[in-house]
Order: sequence, then structure tokens, then C-alpha cells
Amino acid sequence: MTQKDDGIPSHWFGTATAPNFGRRCARAQAALHEADEALLRALKADYPLDAPVTVVHYRGQFSGRVAGWDRFGCRVVVRNDASGKVAKWWAAHVQLREGSSADGSPT
Repeated sequence: MTQKDDGIPSHWFGTATAPNFGRRCARAQAALHEADEALLRALKADYPLDAPVTVVHYRGQFSGRVAGWDRFGCRVVVRNDASGKVAKWWAAHVQLREGSSADGSPT
């Protein structure tokens, strides 16, 4: 069974040497990559670098600053103000500290 060459290349071989690869899989992979990039853009917009944040977790909370992002899990990298320790936290646990905005400027 030969699939129509719709210009979607196989990840490893291209269309010339792998004419029968699963193009639905290739389209799904492209959509996944696009979604990953959109998530990273959203993380950067909602949690600007060096923005003051509060991390709320099951043992309590602490203040810190955004040190980066991890799109593979929708996490924000936070540097703890008290300890200097850096860790990844689910975005749902990270809140911009009162007095700052998503663009990093004071409100």
C-alpha cells in the first residue's frame, strides 16, 4: 500500500526513501511540537524571568524568583529567596507575588 506523497517527510528518511511511513503520526508530531512551543511562550508571558513569585505546596509556601521554564510538564523554575535553591514547580503552584504583574512591572 503506497501513501500519497503530501510533502510531509519522514523524521529520519524523508519522502523519497520512506514513501509508506505513517503520515498521520508525522502530522501529530508536528502538532505536538507546535503545542510545546505555544506552552513555552505562555510560560514566559505569564511568569517573566526574575519575576517575584510565591510557591504554594503541600508543606507550606515560600517566596522566590522565576529562574526559567520547563515546557515538558508545564513547570516554572524558581530560585528560593531564603535558601537560594533552584527547583521546578508545576505552574499551578506558582503565583506572581502581589505587587507584580505578568509583564514583570510593578502594579
